Amino acid sequence: MGNYADAIRDADKSLSIDKTNETAWRARGLANHHAGDLVQAVLDLNRAISLSPNDWSLYVYRAQAWYEGGSYADALNDFARAIAVAPDNDEPYYWRAVYENMSRDFDASIADLDRAISLKPNYANAYKARSEAWEGKGDAGRAKTDRLRADQRGLSPRTWLKALPRGLNGPLA
Repeated sequence: MGNYADAIRDADKSLSIDKTNETAWRARGLANHHAGDLVQAVLDLNRAISLSPNDWSLYVYRAQAWYEGGSYADALNDFARAIAVAPDNDEPYYWRAVYENMSRDFDASIADLDRAISLKPNYANAYKARSEAWEGKGDAGRAKTDRLRADQRGLSPRTWLKALPRGLNGPLA
């Protein structure tokens, strides 16, 4: 469990002083997620969201926990909420696309990655994820083109591996 138990204890101390501390709920939710307690992670993130309903990242974090727990519809709903809160932010589109790739919904993933790239043209991770979607669709040419674009924008294997969700590469970065 690593330092996650310490992080959870620290968040609990903060929450014993102030139950409205959104940062502590977020930290505890993320620590529980990394520790593998997805149910508690969702509960903690629910509290954080109730305190900061316009923070798109909280919906993305909760979506990741939902997805890893097998609640795919809830995950997609939260990705949609993140996008509704921050329609001009590239990250919610990117993260939804990563999970769409894992679900083999390559067309939806490509559409989300197109939007993420339109918002952040040098988004190396988005090009890499889109190359994976093209590969999943059997389009080796477009996959190769997007891999090259990712490399040109400074994507290193280490950067890509850190960006992957737990199900593909250990804990979320």
